[in-house]
Amino acid sequence: AAGNVATLRWLQSQGVPLSHVNAARHGAIVKAAWKGHCEALQWLLFALDGPQLTDQLLLLDLEGRTVSQLVQLNGQHDVASWLQVHIDEQRRSMQPQSEAYA
Repeated sequence: AAGNVATLRWLQSQGVPLSHVNAARHGAIVKAAWKGHCEALQWLLFALDGPQLTDQLLLLDLEGRTVSQLVQLNGQHDVASWLQVHIDEQRRSMQPQSEAYA
């Protein structure tokens, strides 16, 4: 989709599973972030009409790296920082309430 949100919407409307994760444990979030496609990344994660793939934020690849760590390797430092904020939020939201306030 080359980072084009309209194309992503069309693919989703055609039944393409945007939640698919490949054997390397890379999904649409990694692919969009790797290329710095911020608008596509935001749509994939948070748009009400999108797939809301926030669970992929916590996915580790076969090397044990987060999406934030992976995209830093490609020089996408701003994207990596933005992702890290959302990864941290996702982790906090997954903690039981008693741990969150400990």
